[in-house]
Amino acid sequence: MLENLEPKKVFEFFEELTKIPRPSYKEKKVSDFLVKFAEDRGLEHYQDELGNVIIIKEAAKGYENEIPVILQGHMDMVCEKEPGLDKNMDEEGVDVTYDDKFVFAKGTSLGGDDGAGVAYCLALLDDKELKAPRIEVVVTVAEEIGMDGATAVDLSMLKGKRLINLDSEEEGIFCVGCAGGSSVEISYEGKKEKKSGEILEFSYDGFTGGHSGSEITRGGANAVVAIARVIADVAKNKDICIESLTCNGKDNAIARRASARLLVKPEEKDEIVTALLDEAEKINDEFAVSDPDCEASVLMDGEKECEVFSAEESLKIVTLILAEPNGIISMSHDVEGMPETSLNVGVLSTEGNKVSLVYAVRSAVETARYALENRLDLIAKAFGAKCVVSSPYPAWEYKKDSTLRDKMVEIYEEMFGEKPEVVTIHAGVECGILVQKIEGLDSISIGPNIYDVHTTEEKLDIESTRRTFEYVKKVLETK
Repeated sequence: MLENLEPKKVFEFFEELTKIPRPSYKEKKVSDFLVKFAEDRGLEHYQDELGNVIIIKEAAKGYENEIPVILQGHMDMVCEKEPGLDKNMDEEGVDVTYDDKFVFAKGTSLGGDDGAGVAYCLALLDDKELKAPRIEVVVTVAEEIGMDGATAVDLSMLKGKRLINLDSEEEGIFCVGCAGGSSVEISYEGKKEKKSGEILEFSYDGFTGGHSGSEITRGGANAVVAIARVIADVAKNKDICIESLTCNGKDNAIARRASARLLVKPEEKDEIVTALLDEAEKINDEFAVSDPDCEASVLMDGEKECEVFSAEESLKIVTLILAEPNGIISMSHDVEGMPETSLNVGVLSTEGNKVSLVYAVRSAVETARYALENRLDLIAKAFGAKCVVSSPYPAWEYKKDSTLRDKMVEIYEEMFGEKPEVVTIHAGVECGILVQKIEGLDSISIGPNIYDVHTTEEKLDIESTRRTFEYVKKVLETK
């Protein structure tokens, strides 16, 4: 499908990656693909129990005395699909296509984050004519859900002291620092009882969504918060019993859709349906600019007897969701327009009598992250819920003196006639973990333009992919 695009090898390997299912924690197939790539080319390689892969290509002639360079990306992707699409993303790759400007997938997220970066690495390893120092490629697993791969990977065999992370999504933006973060799960276990009544399937869809780090400043709505808000507003005056609440998203993706199965009194069903839709319409008007495509719907599933939370406990559950913070908590005092601390609820699930919420917590200040985690815990306990913090990762601190950064800025200016923008970001980057594993590691994160990451509208800029690849080659070739 992508054979006519340039750079040919980059898009060839990128398309191969899109054919392989690679959600977080299920990367074995893509990990084995990378190992076979290395074996077929006789390259030194390592694969650990988690599936992290390291591939090493020795220096070209004349570059033996140059400092080795570490290139790094991650193999997992955020798997999103359009409602009703018949595709199991745990078992199937994505259907990739393109137009005159972008590569994208049909009905799903593309996986350009970080398929583009991994494709760059493979194309460089495959290039027999490349004039470059020793290249050490590190491809990690489970980046999207807590950076577990970067945390566990053994880098003791590496010789490089300079690392180029290829997991950024804005051409000409050089990332040199990022927030730390964690994943927080809040679970409420209540009591269900058998009740008879009318079942309503309430769905709230069409939210813009986006990356919970880089797009949190957009101020858009979150489907989990929105559906809880609607149910709570109506449940103040009407008996509504929750059977289940669902948002099959990712904690680091702003929730785009959520649903609820509700049991109501048959004689009140019409009034409650009208109230639910009216309250949703108020939210739609409130977020008309940021989320213009929001749409709520209610389907009747008939009169049934089923296990539900009581009306009182159901109101308590949605109140818990609304009581917990979500979105930007504080802005940076050092960088104008940059969040310091934020969180996003991206997962909502019901298993039996347990309702769970999963948040991505981020902060550039470690004490502020701890304070937010503690706040979540205290609120949860006030409602009789549990709070568990997992997969913490450190902030990547800005390095005042960086030989790598200075070199890359100079080369960029020579190639494109303008200086790149050097920034710190609110999204998590694996550099924050990797710099702690190699003493004195000098690191930077770059990448081509990728839009609407972590959504079904994700698209990879073709020309930006070409320019960025040529730039990376030039950086490697320049002594």
